[in-house]
Amino acid sequence: MYWELAAFTSLLVQAKEKMQVTIDLHEDCYGSPTGRKIGSVDELELYYSEVGSKFWELVTRLQPWNGQIRRLFGDRDLYEDEPTSREVNTAAATVLDFYRGILILCREIRGVSAPDEYSAVLDDLASWVGMQIPSVDRFITGLVGLLAVLSLNSSGVPNNHELSLDIHVHDKCFEDIGRKIKHLRQPWRRWLGLGQSVKG
Repeated sequence: MYWELAAFTSLLVQAKEKMQVTIDLHEDCYGSPTGRKIGSVDELELYYSEVGSKFWELVTRLQPWNGQIRRLFGDRDLYEDEPTSREVNTAAATVLDFYRGILILCREIRGVSAPDEYSAVLDDLASWVGMQIPSVDRFITGLVGLLAVLSLNSSGVPNNHELSLDIHVHDKCFEDIGRKIKHLRQPWRRWLGLGQSVKG
């Protein structure tokens, strides 16, 4: 089991190293221009829904993964066959697709052109989506540490080590962003001519 887990961890670490420039740009809040422009609250609300749908699609694709990882590395006493290289590669690809998808979605959000007050909402959206990045980072770091333990202990994965990638979806944060958009519909903002200065 050690070598399969080592191969899995190596795939994650190497892929993350290749994405380091993208990760650094994400940490610098870089936005790649997409050509998308938002000029009204209706357009902002529509984009908010689109981002939510894209995010949930990424999460849904990842959901079966924790069961898969337990099947490969955690519950070996329940299975006679050893994990195949194809299964290991597929498990790693599932994690990396999620990680990469989150980075891309954050960059797309920050690349949208919008008035200043709408840009603040977009920044909140990007931050909400990006909350998942540290979870994957911690998971990979934990695997590296686990391998160090296993190299000294051949009895398998310690019982106190949870082989799972915990994704915490902060629904309240997403709902708060939705409320901010509704707040932008208040008539007095239009009377004062707010939201006319375009950023991006």
